[in-house]
Amino acid sequence: MQISFNYVFYASGNNVFGITLKSGTKQLEAFSTAILPFYLVSSYEDTDVIYKWLLAARETFQEKRFSIFKCEVTGDSLVSAEVRRMGVETAPMIIMSIAAMILFVVCSSLRRDPSRAKPWESLIGCLIPLLALVSSTGLLSWCGWKFQSIIVAAFFLVLSVGVDDVFIILRAWDRTNTEEEVPERMARTLEDAGPSILISSITNAMAFFIGMSSQTPAVRSFSLYSAIAISLCFIYQLVMFCAVLAASGYRERSGHQSFLCWKKANPKVSTH
Repeated sequence: MQISFNYVFYASGNNVFGITLKSGTKQLEAFSTAILPFYLVSSYEDTDVIYKWLLAARETFQEKRFSIFKCEVTGDSLVSAEVRRMGVETAPMIIMSIAAMILFVVCSSLRRDPSRAKPWESLIGCLIPLLALVSSTGLLSWCGWKFQSIIVAAFFLVLSVGVDDVFIILRAWDRTNTEEEVPERMARTLEDAGPSILISSITNAMAFFIGMSSQTPAVRSFSLYSAIAISLCFIYQLVMFCAVLAASGYRERSGHQSFLCWKKANPKVSTH
């Protein structure tokens, strides 16, 4: 396979490493490594042609006539391809990670008092980061941003950040006075947990927005998807999860069970 390019070649002493000088002189006698930069330019419509050229160059350097050299080829296109391969290999782990995370969060929300346990609320809290990821994917795809498999890695990141916020909100809710009305309990919960989840969401989103300055397209896509997903996850938690938690507060106040919400909890076990 041969692909022709018009390129600019530039080499200097900075491209040679592991040098050996002739004794008593500054003349170069040998070197172990040399880097030859090629600046490849392609049309905007055919962005894959550079990747094909790099693959062809790699195959060429593996031929027998280059056996005395150990040649490697690298470039943004090859790095992006490697990142995509990593994303594809990581994808099967998502289901197991989500299942393990949901199981852990649900089990952690159980209480001795069946009316104060939050299994369904915890489940919804774990699904909110996934909803944020789906929303960010749809939004950016609608804007014409190309989806890359490295974005699969963002699933783990956003899931961990979102679940951490769920723990913070649930803990703040449990610390409120059960004798207060649900709106007051919700207000105190957000007063306690709001600054924490706000600061963490802002810092994480800003870090990924800064990551968009990378020259690697795959890294830019990963950073953008992660930043948008974290921002949407924060909004969904305030709007959706807090609403679910408030509805749970009315169930808790009426003394109904957590799993079977239509049944009354055992009053002998209830602590309030």
